[in-house]
Amino acid sequence: MNKKLITVAVATAMAIPMVANAGAKAKAYGGMHVAFQMVEVGDADATYDIDGSSRKGSKVGLKGSTDTNLMDFKAVYQIELGLNQGGNGAVYQRDSWAGLSSKSKGTIRGGTIGTPWKSNSKLVDPLFTTALEGRGGVVGGASSRLAGGTAPDRGRSTHAVRYDSPSFSGVKVSANYAFIQGTEDAMGLGVTYKAKGMAGFFNYASTGEDKAAMKIGGKAKFGDIGVSGAYEIDQGAIGNAKDSEKNSLYVAGTYGMGATTLIVNFSMVAESASDAKDDSTGFGFAVSQKIAKKVSVYGGYGMSSGGDNYTEMSALAIGMKAGF
Repeated sequence: MNKKLITVAVATAMAIPMVANAGAKAKAYGGMHVAFQMVEVGDADATYDIDGSSRKGSKVGLKGSTDTNLMDFKAVYQIELGLNQGGNGAVYQRDSWAGLSSKSKGTIRGGTIGTPWKSNSKLVDPLFTTALEGRGGVVGGASSRLAGGTAPDRGRSTHAVRYDSPSFSGVKVSANYAFIQGTEDAMGLGVTYKAKGMAGFFNYASTGEDKAAMKIGGKAKFGDIGVSGAYEIDQGAIGNAKDSEKNSLYVAGTYGMGATTLIVNFSMVAESASDAKDDSTGFGFAVSQKIAKKVSVYGGYGMSSGGDNYTEMSALAIGMKAGF
């Protein structure tokens, strides 16, 4: 366990209430996500675990803004630490950055920042951060490389700068650029449209020489029914290889009944560069119950199967998310 990082985490946690009380524009936030999971991979015996891992987004943080004398810009910042359930790396860095924000000119930030690709992956996935999410894993259907992980060319980009434009009639443009020593720098572009009850987006990402990917998707709500999905086209960035063509489709549906939400998702992945031997399909279903303003419990099942080189997987998950 990194004792220095633990010390920083403790100091940050102690400082949050004082900073939050000192400035009206500072806000402390956080949450814990813990789940019981039963996972089967291929012919191996099922594994059982009470998991509060980094993938599930347990975190604590502080964010805020300060007025400046630079036109209409405000100084903005965020410090966020992720929490693992015991073991090495129990505390680690998540999105932590500083920058300037203007309603008329947009926001520019530098540090460790989620990319536009990751932001839009979360937008269409109602089971994001769970064992049943579309971001790789059991159900699959979306890039876990570009929508997750922490590195200059991953979903949470380090050594990075990101710009988000103001909204023009519901349309926003976002761009990120990360500096990777010794190789081509990583970059991304996103165009997102949001209106009442619907959203649509296009993303482009490049993670090095001859490695790129594109994604198009969106979501819409019709009364109690919600639908969402995305299609990804790989040109090396998703499979992290120049000859990779790991194209995929992910769709999800929700039905709300008061505090209860029924969720289903489905995926298809085509490994064109390997003669379709790794092609796969997956599906999942879950029930989520909101029991307080920022507290919910859920349970669900997911599985995937595929071609000759694909290892079948399935998972049962029962979890709880609590935030502040």
